[in-house]
Amino acid sequence: MTAMGHVGAFLRGMRVAAPEPTKAETKEIDVHHPMKDLPIVDDYGDGFRSRLVEWGGMIVSYETFPKGVDATPLFKGLPDDMCQSPHWGYILRGRVRIKRADGDAVLRTGDVYYLEPGHVPVFEEETEVLEFSPKNEYQQTIDVVNDNMAGLA
Repeated sequence: MTAMGHVGAFLRGMRVAAPEPTKAETKEIDVHHPMKDLPIVDDYGDGFRSRLVEWGGMIVSYETFPKGVDATPLFKGLPDDMCQSPHWGYILRGRVRIKRADGDAVLRTGDVYYLEPGHVPVFEEETEVLEFSPKNEYQQTIDVVNDNMAGLA
C-alpha cells in the first residue's frame, strides 16, 4: 500500500465530532412558521381571516374565506377595479372563481396557481389558500382594499 493509501485508510477510520456551537455562535432567525401560526393581520369574522409575514421582499399569507365572498367592491379605485398584485399560491381547500377581463378561471383544492395583475376572486366554497406576493405591489393594492373595507363597515 502506498503512503497515500495508508493515510486514506487511517482517515476513514477516524471519527471527528463537530464541536457544539456556543450561545454566542447560534443566532435564532425567523425563516419559518407553522402555516397556521403566522401572525393574524386581519380577522373580518365569519371565517374571513388573513395571516401573513414578510420574508425577502415577499408577502407569505395563509388566508381563509367563507363561501360567497365576492372581492369586487374591495378593488374599486384600482386600475380596471381589479387586484393589481401578482400572486403565486396553492389552494389548500375550497373553490374560487377568478374573474379577469379575458374570462374566468376556477381554482380548486390542490391547484397551484399564478395570478397576474388584473383579477378579482369570488369564493364559491369555504376556501383556504397559501399565497406569495411581492411586497410593494401587494401593499399598494391592500392600501386601497383597506380603504374600501372601511367604507363598507
